[in-house]
Amino acid sequence: MQRETLFTSAGKKGHFRGVALSLAILLLIAFGFAPAQAARSGKAGIAPDLAQQMQTGSPAPPTRLIVQLKGADLAYVTKRIQELGGTPQRHYRNIEQMVADVPLEAIGALAEVEGVDYISPDREVKSVASHLEITTGAALASSIQVFADGQLQPLDGTGVTVAVLDSG
Repeated sequence: MQRETLFTSAGKKGHFRGVALSLAILLLIAFGFAPAQAARSGKAGIAPDLAQQMQTGSPAPPTRLIVQLKGADLAYVTKRIQELGGTPQRHYRNIEQMVADVPLEAIGALAEVEGVDYISPDREVKSVASHLEITTGAALASSIQVFADGQLQPLDGTGVTVAVLDSG
């Protein structure tokens, strides 16, 4: 009988240790992610190149920004942009973004606005050649020259007539 009591008591201690260890691991995981969440709450992210421009640039001229929203009240964000000396330009409802001209010194305050998730400069977009030009040879065709009328001439379609016949 006493042997059975010792076994039951040891089993309870082992169970208690397992529960305590599990709880400790859960607390470590929960508190490990807390600083990352705390650093992000209440303040939107700012693109690194924009942050550098804020430190080195002249604060006077407004900068065109792309403001990414996350569950924001659009009227409130628009009002705050205007209060900060900015001008809202356009709202893209389907992708929750807006374009606004905002003075550099006001970007930090804009990052504090509830519902603003990320702020980046409206960068210039450059096109690149399509892979179709290379695949089909279209890029090469514009550089081909033919010998006609005693001289080299570009192959540009001059003198070509196209007719469409519809029998129905």
